[in-house]
Amino acid sequence: MTKKVGFNKANEIINSNKTYTAADIHQMGIIDRVCDDGMGVPQMNMDIIKGKLNEQAGNPFKNL
Repeated sequence: MTKKVGFNKANEIINSNKTYTAADIHQMGIIDRVCDDGMGVPQMNMDIIKGKLNEQAGNPFKNL
């Protein structure tokens, strides 16, 4: 997480005792996508089928 948001922000997130929404975390750039409730696994399956995960696996540091 420190590579995505920096040490100070990561420390703030971890120690804040705040519950962050997926939208909050997405806006911070920590995660790449937000799916509807219950759709995470089906979305990942579709990404695998469409070959979208190969892009990230081929370049894991793309978003850092």
